[in-house]
Amino acid sequence: MGLQRIHLFLSSAWNDTRHADRLAEWIFEQHWQIGDATLDFRDLSIPRSDPVLDEPHSDAARREREARIARSHVVVVPAGLPGEAQAPVEAEIEAAHGLRRPVLAVDVQSRMGPPCTIRAKADDHCPWQDKAMISKIWRLYNDH
Repeated sequence: MGLQRIHLFLSSAWNDTRHADRLAEWIFEQHWQIGDATLDFRDLSIPRSDPVLDEPHSDAARREREARIARSHVVVVPAGLPGEAQAPVEAEIEAAHGLRRPVLAVDVQSRMGPPCTIRAKADDHCPWQDKAMISKIWRLYNDH
């Protein structure tokens, strides 16, 4: 199967968690291979330093988010955040679904918590564990 380049959009909500750096390290800095496929992940997320993130509800932010999601194969969002932190995630999920991009919800708790709206709206979900997450991304990439 060879090299498989997979474009990912990581939710901007990750920036407000203690997991952001670890998530990026797991995905973009580790070498991943599944079967005959070598996975080459590309980050299409809005950079933390981009001023569009200062006004997440602006038209410019919406356009930037949608443009990046449109070029992505999979959108990765955090699940299990407090209620007020879910608003940007829900907007990203809505954009992803409108653009027919699959969404993976990764539970930021050590164990999958009680049902949450983010998990319910995502196409799939997994616990905070690198191999589980990469496996789910690979499956969503192949299924869509």
